Amino acid sequence: PPPGLELASAPPAPYSRASFCRALTGILRELSLHRNTGRAVQQVREEQVPEASQRDEFVDILTRTVDMRNGSSRRVALAFAVGLAAGSPSAFSRAQCVEGLGIFFKDVAPGLKDEVPNLGIILRSELLPSLRAVFAKAELDACLPEEMNVM
Repeated sequence: PPPGLELASAPPAPYSRASFCRALTGILRELSLHRNTGRAVQQVREEQVPEASQRDEFVDILTRTVDMRNGSSRRVALAFAVGLAAGSPSAFSRAQCVEGLGIFFKDVAPGLKDEVPNLGIILRSELLPSLRAVFAKAELDACLPEEMNVM
């Protein structure tokens, strides 16, 4: 462009749950194709989810992810979900993610048992190892059901 007419980048749209859900659907779809969890985490970071909303969004991401039928896509998506709390600075607040884990295991997962075949296996063999790679034992002990803490 001619001098003085440089294209200014548009400021990000303010966060709304509806717009984030649309963006997340696209992020998860792309993730199943490119399998680049770092890129997906960066895309979520760009959505600028307020800390007050991160817990609920994290629960939603976990719920969507464990419900995926394709095993390899589900494992990549679980790594992405847990990756939201990794790094410094992380895309989502670790404290909000830990609270979200507590809600997921206490309130959401029990209701998914009839809908998601092999949910227990998915949680123990796919989600738990990813969680252990990012969260300290004390953080997980506070939010995991007792039967998963012994593993």
